[in-house]
Amino acid sequence: MSHAFEAVSSVAKEHDELDVIGSSRSSTTIFGDEAPPIEEEKFTIKLRVSRTRNASQGGESVQATGKRVRTISLSAVENDGNSGQKKQKMQDKKANTIVIHAKRVQLESARRQWLYPHHDLFQPLLPSTSFFDALRREMQEIGGKPAYAPFRVLTVQPSLVEGGEMKDYQLQGLAFLIYMYKNGMNCILGDEMGLGKTLQTLSLFVHIQENEKGHHDPHLIICPLSVLSSWQNEAARWVPSLRLFRFHGTQSERDRLKNSVRHDELKFDLCITTYEAYVAEDTWFKSRRWFYCVLDEGHRIKNSETNLSSKLRGLGSLYRLILTGTPVQNNLVELWGLLSWLYPSIFTPPSERLFRESFDLSRGSYSMPFLKAAQELLAVVMMRRTKADVDIAVPPREELSLFIPMTEAQRFWTYRLLTRMDTMDLKEIFTEASGPLTEGRKEVFSHIASAIDRNTTGETNRWRKLMNLLMQLRKVCD
Repeated sequence: MSHAFEAVSSVAKEHDELDVIGSSRSSTTIFGDEAPPIEEEKFTIKLRVSRTRNASQGGESVQATGKRVRTISLSAVENDGNSGQKKQKMQDKKANTIVIHAKRVQLESARRQWLYPHHDLFQPLLPSTSFFDALRREMQEIGGKPAYAPFRVLTVQPSLVEGGEMKDYQLQGLAFLIYMYKNGMNCILGDEMGLGKTLQTLSLFVHIQENEKGHHDPHLIICPLSVLSSWQNEAARWVPSLRLFRFHGTQSERDRLKNSVRHDELKFDLCITTYEAYVAEDTWFKSRRWFYCVLDEGHRIKNSETNLSSKLRGLGSLYRLILTGTPVQNNLVELWGLLSWLYPSIFTPPSERLFRESFDLSRGSYSMPFLKAAQELLAVVMMRRTKADVDIAVPPREELSLFIPMTEAQRFWTYRLLTRMDTMDLKEIFTEASGPLTEGRKEVFSHIASAIDRNTTGETNRWRKLMNLLMQLRKVCD
């Protein structure tokens, strides 16, 4: 026994104790041969390498006790574990980046294969043919005939659609979305309200989940606040397999949600948010990768100069989809706003001028060839159905017209607008058909007369514009 003790003492004199800063509560002590047995804590121990020191330091404690103390830090063990998790997370992120890059290359190739034979749909709407000239040269260098995925009719809905049975026209809409998806093309689903654009979009997501293996980035849906709960309910009903993430709330709530996503506490396949939340947090949305970006009521970006439109342009996603029941409302510039978001590399800012000049009601000018070309393009990149087209069994609509008299103010402004008069005898309006002036009529008369006196100068020409006249008459009715 004395020989063993001398050997331990000799080692202790030549080397420092294996000491890692930590709490004595979490330390493990190693005794000699005659030491009583103890229970060791079950965790992985990583010991610091001993360093050489003077043999005279600390030797007495070893000779007096006959034991060596090794102190292990729990924080060091935890840090090592966290470091390993971070390394694994970084490796997974790099692997996903490689996969996404490969998908992007494949998508761009499919998109060019589709665009090349359909170039005649786009060129009449562009001021320059440089994009398709470059595409033509590229395809000629590759050689061979461009091959793109054909349109295939669907008769069976995806198995992950569990809430019921999709109607035939909804399967047709899904087939259109799949056709554009396989060819790498963004598109518009312009069905009339009530035909199930939400269901068709969700069924596209589960189709991708069923048929495309490997990692997929989540989808992003941006919608008005009024339909946010509708998207949640429809997703829970029809596609419960999709993990849903609702991003909406106050600033503190949004910060909490972002932190949860940052620390991987939230895993989701589908993120639903509002236009207002996106504008407030566009930097965070742009910092993440998205597979599909869907704009519900997408005609909200018809004005390309708004803050919303400019912030949506920089959003990165593999695909873009617009859902709207009114794709074109007033003019072709609004159509350009939609097309420039769907195809930013084709409909660049200089192409807006051609849309503006080809249909200008203020000057009474329009170009029929351009209008026809726009219709032909929309017929390919947009699917539009109405309730009459799909023959939905809806009871016939009954219209009942009720005629009500106008108020004093409405009669006055209507007469003034239609006759384009800046001054007139107001008493004739209020007395000829309605009897003598009452106290209420006198008050209206006095208010309108004073307003005319204040706004007479420079106002004459404003009432002579036809478009303004119609808008003013509508305001009178409201």
